Amino acid sequence: MDMVLHFADYAIITCIVVLLGGSAARYFSNADQVRLRRVERSLEAIMRKLGIDDADTLVGISPAVKTLLERDQKLEAIKVHRGQTGLGLAEARDDIEGYLKSKGQ
Repeated sequence: MDMVLHFADYAIITCIVVLLGGSAARYFSNADQVRLRRVERSLEAIMRKLGIDDADTLVGISPAVKTLLERDQKLEAIKVHRGQTGLGLAEARDDIEGYLKSKGQ
C-alpha cells in the first residue's frame, strides 16, 4: 500500500509540532526535547524539499527572540532561546542561524 502525503497532511503535522513544541516543551525531559527537536528538523527538511517555506514556525523561534534578533542581539537571543527550549548551546545557535538564513540576514 503506497501512501502519499499531500500539502494538507503536512499542514496538520506542522500544527501538531507547533502545538507540542510551544505549549508542552517545558514539561518534557531533556531527552524528550532532543527527540522532539530531531522530529522538528526532519519535518523541516521534508517541508523544504516540498517547497513549503515555513521554517521559522518549525524551529520555534519565539517573538521575544525575534525581537532580540531585530535589535542585532544575537548572543542574547541564543541565551533566551536556550532558556525557552532547553536546547544545548550548539543546537540553539543552529536554530538562530537557521532562522537568520531563512530571513536572508
